[in-house]
Amino acid sequence: MSSSSWCSFARIQPPWPRCCRSLCCRCRTDGVAMGIQVPRCSAYGAFDEAVVQPACTFGDQSGRYCSHVWHNGPAGIAAEREIYGTPRFLADIQLRSMAHPRPWICRSRGADVAKVRFVLPPPTPEI
Repeated sequence: MSSSSWCSFARIQPPWPRCCRSLCCRCRTDGVAMGIQVPRCSAYGAFDEAVVQPACTFGDQSGRYCSHVWHNGPAGIAAEREIYGTPRFLADIQLRSMAHPRPWICRSRGADVAKVRFVLPPPTPEI
């Protein structure tokens, strides 16, 4: 990744995207969404990626579940699926700076597959 890449994290407000509501575990409202822009990558070329990780509970275990990764660089989809084991989906991704939180939308095959609204965490105080 180049030094000009950026990545944003934010808490997700319900309702969850449809892809996250059909899990066998119980999703909570403290999930995390991430978007990253990579303008230059020697292995895959330029790409954007969006990830939703609902916090969930399965039995007595708590954790995060990454069921989908939306990716707009076709060269990296198969390789990353094999490396990380998470399903990658080719999609049109519109990522924005989190300075002004707005919903982001992923589209695949002409249909919206995820719309996520964010609540930014409070800023970390400087020490």
